[in-house]
Amino acid sequence: TSDDYYEIVDIRQIHDVAGGAAAAAVIRKCASGTTIASGTAVGATSFDLTATADTPQRRSLSAGTLSTTVAARLLVPGDSVAIDYSGTLTGLLGVSVTITMRRTRPSANQVR
Repeated sequence: TSDDYYEIVDIRQIHDVAGGAAAAAVIRKCASGTTIASGTAVGATSFDLTATADTPQRRSLSAGTLSTTVAARLLVPGDSVAIDYSGTLTGLLGVSVTITMRRTRPSANQVR
């Protein structure tokens, strides 16, 4: 859950064991009180969880693989970031997702 104003600039995913048929993950931004499935997709495409194990996948602003809609990448205090899984997850193990963000406004808590 976001404690300030941020923009998601990079998402990386890796898994130890691939999932079953059509296993995928979408990273979603969810406003407070919004279910994961109703959140806004941050990446331009989902992560393929059937891909070869231990092979990093990346969605980045610089590579153009994050949403082109700026509002989809912006977090305000209270927004959450969630993983929305789909497909057959049987066998899927060791999913790791790292999200890099940059602050878009000076924090009200920062001492000047």
